[in-house]
Amino acid sequence: MADFGEALPCEGIRLHSGGDACAAHNSYAVEWAQLHREAIAEAGIDGFFFSRSAYTTSPAASPLFWLGDQLTTWDEHDGMASALTGMLSSGMSGFALTHSDVGGCVAPAAPPPPPSLCPPHTPA
Repeated sequence: MADFGEALPCEGIRLHSGGDACAAHNSYAVEWAQLHREAIAEAGIDGFFFSRSAYTTSPAASPLFWLGDQLTTWDEHDGMASALTGMLSSGMSGFALTHSDVGGCVAPAAPPPPPSLCPPHTPA
Protein backbone atom coordinates (compact mmCIF):
# COMPACT_ATOMS: atom_id res chain seq x y z
CA MET A 1 0.00 0.00 0.00
CA ALA A 2 1.32 3.44 -0.94
CA ASP A 3 0.03 5.14 2.18
CA PHE A 4 0.70 8.66 3.45
CA GLY A 5 0.76 10.36 0.06
CA GLU A 6 -1.44 12.99 1.67
CA ALA A 7 1.16 13.75 4.33
CA LEU A 8 2.96 16.70 2.72
CA PRO A 9 2.51 19.55 5.20
CA CYS A 10 2.03 23.07 3.91
CA GLU A 11 3.94 24.87 6.62
CA GLY A 12 7.39 24.53 8.09
CA ILE A 13 9.10 22.70 5.23
CA ARG A 14 11.06 23.66 2.15
CA LEU A 15 10.89 21.48 -0.95
CA HIS A 16 14.14 20.42 -2.61
CA SER A 17 12.86 21.96 -5.84
CA GLY A 18 12.36 25.29 -4.09
CA GLY A 19 8.63 25.15 -4.84
CA ASP A 20 5.87 26.05 -2.44
CA ALA A 21 4.74 23.07 -0.33
CA CYS A 22 1.10 24.25 -0.26
CA ALA A 23 1.04 24.48 -4.05
CA ALA A 24 2.55 20.98 -4.34
CA HIS A 25 0.24 19.37 -1.77
CA ASN A 26 -2.23 17.82 -4.23
CA SER A 27 0.29 16.80 -6.88
CA TYR A 28 2.40 15.15 -4.16
CA ALA A 29 -0.06 12.22 -4.04
CA VAL A 30 0.53 11.62 -7.76
CA GLU A 31 4.31 11.84 -7.39
CA TRP A 32 4.18 9.47 -4.39
CA ALA A 33 2.24 6.90 -6.44
CA GLN A 34 4.62 7.31 -9.38
CA LEU A 35 7.57 6.65 -7.05
CA HIS A 36 5.95 3.37 -5.96
CA ARG A 37 5.22 2.36 -9.55
CA GLU A 38 8.84 3.01 -10.55
CA ALA A 39 10.24 1.17 -7.50
CA ILE A 40 8.17 -1.93 -8.27
CA ALA A 41 9.24 -1.85 -11.92
CA GLU A 42 12.93 -1.35 -11.08
CA ALA A 43 12.81 -4.21 -8.56
CA GLY A 44 11.35 -6.48 -11.22
CA ILE A 45 8.40 -7.35 -9.00
CA ASP A 46 5.32 -8.74 -10.71
CA GLY A 47 2.72 -7.04 -8.57
CA PHE A 48 0.72 -3.94 -7.92
CA PHE A 49 0.06 -1.44 -5.13
CA PHE A 50 -2.85 0.68 -4.04
CA SER A 51 -3.04 4.28 -2.89
CA ARG A 52 -5.11 5.96 -0.21
CA SER A 53 -4.51 9.54 -1.34
CA ALA A 54 -5.11 10.85 -4.83
CA TYR A 55 -5.48 13.84 -7.10
CA THR A 56 -7.16 14.27 -10.48
CA THR A 57 -4.31 12.65 -12.45
CA SER A 58 -3.64 9.83 -9.98
CA PRO A 59 -5.23 7.03 -12.07
CA ALA A 60 -2.29 7.36 -14.49
CA ALA A 61 0.14 6.55 -11.66
CA SER A 62 -1.74 4.21 -9.32
CA PRO A 63 -3.67 1.12 -10.44
CA LEU A 64 -5.98 0.86 -7.42
CA PHE A 65 -7.34 3.13 -4.71
CA TRP A 66 -8.34 2.41 -1.13
CA LEU A 67 -10.95 4.57 0.55
CA GLY A 68 -9.53 4.12 4.04
CA ASP A 69 -10.82 2.76 7.32
CA GLN A 70 -14.55 3.14 7.60
CA LEU A 71 -16.44 2.63 10.83
CA THR A 72 -18.29 -0.61 11.44
CA THR A 73 -21.63 1.10 10.71
CA TRP A 74 -23.72 2.28 7.79
CA ASP A 75 -22.91 5.89 8.77
CA GLU A 76 -23.05 8.30 5.82
CA HIS A 77 -20.07 10.31 7.05
CA ASP A 78 -17.53 7.60 7.93
CA GLY A 79 -19.23 4.21 7.59
CA MET A 80 -19.91 1.90 4.68
CA ALA A 81 -22.44 4.34 3.21
CA SER A 82 -19.62 6.86 2.81
CA ALA A 83 -17.48 4.17 1.16
CA LEU A 84 -20.21 3.41 -1.37
CA THR A 85 -20.57 7.12 -2.14
CA GLY A 86 -16.79 7.40 -2.51
CA MET A 87 -16.60 4.41 -4.85
CA LEU A 88 -19.41 5.67 -7.08
CA SER A 89 -18.02 9.22 -7.17
CA SER A 90 -14.47 8.10 -7.86
CA GLY A 91 -15.65 5.72 -10.58
CA MET A 92 -17.42 8.57 -12.34
CA SER A 93 -14.21 10.60 -12.03
CA GLY A 94 -12.00 8.05 -13.79
CA PHE A 95 -10.80 6.03 -10.80
CA ALA A 96 -11.86 2.65 -12.15
CA LEU A 97 -10.68 0.40 -9.32
CA THR A 98 -11.40 1.25 -5.70
CA HIS A 99 -11.97 -0.75 -2.55
CA SER A 100 -12.68 -0.27 1.13
CA ASP A 101 -12.66 -2.26 4.32
CA VAL A 102 -15.64 -4.60 4.04
CA GLY A 103 -17.37 -4.43 7.38
CA GLY A 104 -15.48 -1.34 8.42
CA CYS A 105 -12.31 -0.88 10.37
CA VAL A 106 -12.39 -3.27 13.28
CA ALA A 107 -10.45 -1.75 16.15
CA PRO A 108 -10.56 -2.62 19.85
CA ALA A 109 -12.71 0.43 20.63
CA ALA A 110 -15.01 -0.02 17.62
CA PRO A 111 -18.42 -1.58 18.08
CA PRO A 112 -18.97 -4.89 16.29
CA PRO A 113 -20.52 -4.52 12.83
CA PRO A 114 -24.31 -4.87 12.71
CA PRO A 115 -25.64 -8.06 11.07
CA SER A 116 -26.93 -6.00 8.11
CA LEU A 117 -23.33 -4.93 7.37
CA CYS A 118 -21.65 -8.31 7.82
CA PRO A 119 -24.22 -11.07 7.76
CA PRO A 120 -23.10 -14.33 9.33
CA HIS A 121 -21.76 -16.96 6.95
CA THR A 122 -24.42 -19.31 5.68
CA PRO A 123 -23.11 -22.80 4.91
CA ALA A 124 -23.92 -24.10 1.44
